[in-house]
Amino acid sequence: MAKSTYFFDRITNQIIGSHVHAEKDPNGSIIPADSDISNMWESIRQGTMWPHLLEKVTDQNPANMDYVVSEEISRGYNEYFCLEIVPHEKLIKSEEKERCCMHEVNTEGGVTLDMQVCVKTTQEDCVDHVKDKNVKSIECEALVECNFGRLIPRDGRVQMKNSKANFQWYLPDDTSKEPARCYVKDPSGEILISKSLQVRCC
Repeated sequence: MAKSTYFFDRITNQIIGSHVHAEKDPNGSIIPADSDISNMWESIRQGTMWPHLLEKVTDQNPANMDYVVSEEISRGYNEYFCLEIVPHEKLIKSEEKERCCMHEVNTEGGVTLDMQVCVKTTQEDCVDHVKDKNVKSIECEALVECNFGRLIPRDGRVQMKNSKANFQWYLPDDTSKEPARCYVKDPSGEILISKSLQVRCC
């Protein structure tokens, strides 16, 4: 399947646009082709090409714009990556805030949380993980990291298929003054998720 390009804001981590290329096949039909913007990236970043993208970036600063290539055909402009904890009996409380999702987890005896990365779309100025709808068909590789506990798989590399990727996060029998954090990044190390995920271990 042809590759498409997603542009995102490095401050908010929200997808601000997408691009897919098309070519004519020998029969004259229009078919999807790999999107390769490497030769024109600097013009896009500076706003001399497709200026509507730079207008959506925080402070309209070119340094705040980046892109990721995905193994799928893009579907919309208001899409973003989201990290969620699958409901668990030891998940005490969850609260979505403006810039993060806070959770309280009973880690007595240790706990393994099932985690899911997904892609959602919104028509609003602020994302809402509960209300926003899921997006399908995105396929790409992501890298998961945490500052406490350990991940399964251990190297944190997960494959997103049909806009979803799953992994596990083991939290040991311990309490923490500072929240445990989990991140999802693209292969270059840039954070993808729209809001940070934090867990208070109690």
